[in-house]
Amino acid sequence: MITGLKKIGKFGVEVRFDSSNKKYIAILGYLGNDRKINIPKSIYVNYEEINVTTIGDEAFSDCSNLTSITIPSGVTTIGDEAFADCSSITRIIVPASVTSIGSSAFSEGGYNVYYDKTYIPSTWKNDWKDNF
Repeated sequence: MITGLKKIGKFGVEVRFDSSNKKYIAILGYLGNDRKINIPKSIYVNYEEINVTTIGDEAFSDCSNLTSITIPSGVTTIGDEAFADCSSITRIIVPASVTSIGSSAFSEGGYNVYYDKTYIPSTWKNDWKDNF
């Protein structure tokens, strides 16, 4: 069984299991200093391709040098304060696959957040969803 935090590329990731025991990747931190990031749709761990479905709490918070970040379709969860204080980003596009966003996920960034869907899921925290 694959568990625990691993450094893969410039990301700190963890392999987790959902309720049906299917593996998925949670990105828990950014360990690089690139200004533009494309979060991968999947990551190979021990020769097994596993989908990235979660951006964890505070994963990109305080990454003030980031100017661009791409969230792939397939990500379903964005954690609390995941992009807090990313001051150099001008906009973030949230893919339609996202059904859960934590508290203050986009707080204190000087950017616009766009959602690629016609409605906002009820599971999104109320403290910021009215900003859309």
